[in-house]
Amino acid sequence: SRPQNYWIKISPALDYDQAAAAMWACSTAHHIVAARMNVRMNDMVLITGASGGMGTATLQLVKLVGATPIATTRHAAKEEALRRAGAEAVFNTGTPDVARAIRDYTHGEGVDGAVEYTGAQAQMRLCIDAMRFGGTFCPVAGEMSEVPLRVIDLVSRELNVHGVRASTRNDQRVVVELLEKGRIVMPIHMTLPLSQVAAAHRLLENNVDMVGRIVLHPWDD
Repeated sequence: SRPQNYWIKISPALDYDQAAAAMWACSTAHHIVAARMNVRMNDMVLITGASGGMGTATLQLVKLVGATPIATTRHAAKEEALRRAGAEAVFNTGTPDVARAIRDYTHGEGVDGAVEYTGAQAQMRLCIDAMRFGGTFCPVAGEMSEVPLRVIDLVSRELNVHGVRASTRNDQRVVVELLEKGRIVMPIHMTLPLSQVAAAHRLLENNVDMVGRIVLHPWDD
């Protein structure tokens, strides 16, 4: 059993698949956007690894506060789905000089903030290179990876680097309210019975056009 304060009440009208798929990803993303990066209206925010659960949650939450979400992907097949998920612009990291293209999109200023969800050093470096003076970089994935950050990056641009651990109870409460009001929606790529968990993992690892999450139903055959 778990203490009562481990649980959070949801409306009967809230779809269980949405609640399950969104709760962890959206709550942590809300903590990043609201507390760790303090995203404000008219900010430009870069999100790498944007097609996963936390990435799509961040796209929506950034847009909800009146800022501009910018996504990256390696796969052209994901670009349109990322726009539907909330991205104002999508850049393919397989093209040359992506950092310059992002800076051009921001009229040469660079992004105000960047959230890195892949754990890849190349994507971390892209976030740093695309940053404006005084911008905030929030690396989330790649727990054992070294961040390719130089002292000159901090000095020449006065960069802020903020870590994130997890959501708070208040983040979870806010996310439930947003879900119940339909202000955020977690894209669900597919639902499968729990018995097909291995197939779900293969989809996550190999699918080049998947955006959002896979939900497993323990009660299905």
